[in-house]
Amino acid sequence: MSKAQLFEILDGLERRTLPIMEQARARLAREKGSRALDPWNQSQALAGDATRALDRFFPFENAVDVWARSFAALGLTYSGGEMVLDLCDRPAKYSNGFCAWPQPSYRRADGAFVPARANFTSLATPSAVGSGLTALTTLLHEGGHAAHFRGRGPGVAPLRAGAAALLRGAGRGEAEEWTNTREGEGSEGKG
Repeated sequence: MSKAQLFEILDGLERRTLPIMEQARARLAREKGSRALDPWNQSQALAGDATRALDRFFPFENAVDVWARSFAALGLTYSGGEMVLDLCDRPAKYSNGFCAWPQPSYRRADGAFVPARANFTSLATPSAVGSGLTALTTLLHEGGHAAHFRGRGPGVAPLRAGAAALLRGAGRGEAEEWTNTREGEGSEGKG
């Protein structure tokens, strides 16, 4: 496809959607004020309604259970590791989700496996609209880091490639293909 053909398609798309976008911007300005049209305000001005509508599907109190069941269904374990979850916002708390390992997994001189300890955090305010989805999203993201680093080294099962493929959004067929191959065998070019 040439650049001219591509721009012909895109120009047609713009002609058909521009009136819809202009109507939506005018309605947003009427409902929430002209400042809502500023680029730095648009996502916040538009997010509230969708977040409110989705809130009943993601109650905060279910987030940990949904995360645990989702990871279990993917076959992810934490190799006996300990995790400390700090999910709720509070004054002076660092404003970001993160995962840290105060103790990585290792093998002692006698060969005994010592599991990792992981801490991860979120900024959910349980009473706020959208807090359940925020908590679940952070649990899935930071819990993925914890699962990946839960046990590195000889004798520790690697994160199953099928689970990794599902976590990155691959379709079930690709995930099964990954799962049915050993890490590094038959997976060239699979990214």
